[in-house]
Amino acid sequence: MQSKIGNLHIQLYEDWMKEMVSQLFIQEYKMELSAFVRLFENFYEHPYQSKKSIRIVALDGKQVVGF
Repeated sequence: MQSKIGNLHIQLYEDWMKEMVSQLFIQEYKMELSAFVRLFENFYEHPYQSKKSIRIVALDGKQVVGF
């Protein structure tokens, strides 16, 4: 799945985007990196959730700007 809106590309999340997604959440919610990574892994990468969730990102070039 991939779509383009203006300069943004909307597509499914890929593992290489994890660092950038983490930075978005840290900036928005003022979390520590280690706390967010634990939260992200426990929720989105849990064996049940990883098969059920749809993770979508907005990319500006190769930069994740939305999750």
